[in-house]
Amino acid sequence: MKKGVSPAVSYVLLMMVTVSLVVLAFVWGSYQTEHLSEGPLIAQMETQMITIDNRMQEVSHGNTNFTMTLDLYYQKGVIIVNEEKDWIVYTANLLAGYPGEHEGTGLGETCNDSVYAIQDSETTVKMARMINTNVFRGSSGSSPGGAQMIETVICSDDIDVKANPMCVGRSGPRASMTLKKTGYNASTDKPIVEVGIC
Repeated sequence: MKKGVSPAVSYVLLMMVTVSLVVLAFVWGSYQTEHLSEGPLIAQMETQMITIDNRMQEVSHGNTNFTMTLDLYYQKGVIIVNEEKDWIVYTANLLAGYPGEHEGTGLGETCNDSVYAIQDSETTVKMARMINTNVFRGSSGSSPGGAQMIETVICSDDIDVKANPMCVGRSGPRASMTLKKTGYNASTDKPIVEVGIC
């Protein structure tokens, strides 16, 4: 009977080690796969935000009631309209190697053509302007491999952005955005663009 115990114990130990290694490889692989799959989301969303910015400029220069509709796709995050700041904001928590926090100090929330960086007072995220656009991007947390809150903002100093009360914002993966010029602000003479995100 003593001879039978040793092979059985060896077999059980070998199976436990094998199963442990397989589980460990699966957990590590799942994390790495999720990490790799979220990296391209940032570039995709930045491209969509630049497209939205370009369409907003077109609508603001059109006639009153000129309207455009855009189909948006973003796997994670939410897009909202912030009327108070005249911003369209995309935020998401992603596992991605994003450039990290902008190092500027004393940043405001206005975004005229001479401003290179802004800071969102609500999220404290510092953002830098993308070249030749009204799009600013940044993140909070710069630890590599960890989750970061990514924020991308369209900040048009020359457009009065208003939210469609029925469609103020939406989380992904799909949304429809309607841009409509409703007239001009009487006190600032800026074109008013109503943004609906449903």
